[in-house]
Amino acid sequence: MAKKMTGKELVAFCRSKIGTPYVYGMKGSVMTEANYNYLKNKYGKMVWNSDRKKIGKVCVDCSGLISWACGVKLGSTQWKERAKSVNPISTIEKAPIGALVWMKGHIGVYTGMRNGCPYYIAADGSAYGVREVPLRCNKFTHWLLVNDIFDYETEDEEVVEKCKVIIDGKEHIAERILKDGTNYIKIRDVADAIGYNITSKGSIAVLTKKKPMRRPQKNGIKTIHPFVDDPVISYAKIGSISISVYSLFLCRFPNFPDHHIYHIEHFIPISSHKVT
Repeated sequence: MAKKMTGKELVAFCRSKIGTPYVYGMKGSVMTEANYNYLKNKYGKMVWNSDRKKIGKVCVDCSGLISWACGVKLGSTQWKERAKSVNPISTIEKAPIGALVWMKGHIGVYTGMRNGCPYYIAADGSAYGVREVPLRCNKFTHWLLVNDIFDYETEDEEVVEKCKVIIDGKEHIAERILKDGTNYIKIRDVADAIGYNITSKGSIAVLTKKKPMRRPQKNGIKTIHPFVDDPVISYAKIGSISISVYSLFLCRFPNFPDHHIYHIEHFIPISSHKVT
């Protein structure tokens, strides 16, 4: 038995055909002049006069798009008759990706929710061709599951994992959810990597650029923080005696302009400079 097409594969196929012109009665082949004349004589006004301009192009109608994908040629009514499950369109949020959406005389493919809005793909008439738009753009009444032709996948649980993100050439570690080929990166991790604080205003994330540390002043004596101000004073020695954290010394640094007096604090032993 041949492997059934999945609902997601059906959606992917239909998306690859977006922009294909619509002509009633076409099933995904190049329309010749003979095709056009035959369809016009058979279906009358269902085939528009302007459809003649589509001669020489691959054309398809609504049921033909689905038949083109899976190789089973059925009209829209026949697709409904073939369905193992017929559900009211009001419950579309329960439908799996690739379910068929149906109304009398028309059929399409459900592609999922976007920002709380259901979408579908269909060969949507001569004016539009194959397009993907919100479900509200048409008047579908039911969604269908044709289980003997399509294999409908349930949604995978969302798994949070660690991943690498490269920002300005530098690698950072961030948490993400990878779903349907899209990376959803934890915004707090990105904010930290690019130097922003993150807060929230209700459900809205608020990013604010981190302010650089300022040099405090103590009694008119300039205080230097070794990590922030200058690596030259990241470590100081008097003879062989190290200056510990928060020790207070008045020292002269010959490499600073005018031999200013500096108050040294927060020393971490990174580099060594002798104090004179």
